[in-house]
Amino acid sequence: MPLGSFEITALSDGTVDLPVDKLLTNTTAAKVQAALMRAYLKVPVETSVNGYLVNTGSKLVLIDAGAAGLFGPTLGKLLAHLRASGYTPEQVDEIYLTHMHADTWAASPRPTARPYSPTPRCAPMPRNRASGSTRPHSTRRPRR
Repeated sequence: MPLGSFEITALSDGTVDLPVDKLLTNTTAAKVQAALMRAYLKVPVETSVNGYLVNTGSKLVLIDAGAAGLFGPTLGKLLAHLRASGYTPEQVDEIYLTHMHADTWAASPRPTARPYSPTPRCAPMPRNRASGSTRPHSTRRPRR
């Protein structure tokens, strides 16, 4: 998908079933179940894990590296989808993480197992100073 002069490729890492009735806080399992029923969903909720490859014309930037096999066999497909889109891990120049959950960083380069070579720059996305969010134009109120 083009965005100005950039090309953005969505890369699926797979899906994972989340036990949201156990993960969500400040609520009860009954309230979660009721909310899910209104949305025609049930526990566990299947959730997609994705990364994005941005071709700027001068470099390749991977946004979120995926979960690898950390959460089981339904994830860890991002590198295969990167290759299927016509790129190789070795071509990735930079990796940015949108947040520090394992679904974004578990497949990032480590000294013992590097699919990316040479090692790309790997860093968290810059924060929006007003909101603390990594989203560029957050609708969240600034913290006081």
